[in-house]
Amino acid sequence: MTLSPSPLPTLRPTRIPPAARPRAKAGPAPRDLSMAAIGAQIKALRAAIEISGGELAGRSGVSASMLSRIERGLVSPSVQTLERISNALDVPISRFFADQVDRKDFSHVRAGKGLKVHRQGAVDGYE
Repeated sequence: MTLSPSPLPTLRPTRIPPAARPRAKAGPAPRDLSMAAIGAQIKALRAAIEISGGELAGRSGVSASMLSRIERGLVSPSVQTLERISNALDVPISRFFADQVDRKDFSHVRAGKGLKVHRQGAVDGYE
């Protein structure tokens, strides 16, 4: 136990138990490593194009506080939110789901925006 001066005007010091001592506050920890990784990617991409969090929030339509929590890994963004952010950063949404250094065999294509494939022997009108 640590002895400290009493807040009351007495001659004896007060003993403060360890459980009652103030502790340094560490910020909230990320809930999940994948959320932290997505948040770190968003923050790095934002820094690379030199825009502020507020500016990215405005471009994406996501609130600045939500964007901050996503970047710090405190919340799991929905796919719709990730799509808004990826559009604002001008990167494919798939960028957040895999390590792009190792994996380049997929891409996100919006409905109706893909290539039409005509197969030989397929039923007429089938696309």
